[in-house]
Amino acid sequence: MRQDGRTLLFLYAGTEVGAQLSKNFETFAGQIVREFRIDPAQVEFIELRKGAEESQWYRWHARWVGSAPMECHLERVTSESACRYLAEALESAMAAA
Repeated sequence: MRQDGRTLLFLYAGTEVGAQLSKNFETFAGQIVREFRIDPAQVEFIELRKGAEESQWYRWHARWVGSAPMECHLERVTSESACRYLAEALESAMAAA
């Protein structure tokens, strides 16, 4: 979805520990950027992990060389306002779909 001039790409890998994207994120992100012709400088990959008690948001960061992500790392979103913003953005995207 487009939000505030950026493309927010929401990821949900399920509740299984092995389903997390960490192992293959570089390959996955590169394929998405190339397939959908997304400008890497304008995309944010946001992962939602649903737990038994609470959901957690994570933001993926990468240094891009062309359409290839390098040095990818994950950062948990801890700010309540940022979590609320992401939840509202996802909710509005789902409603539009």
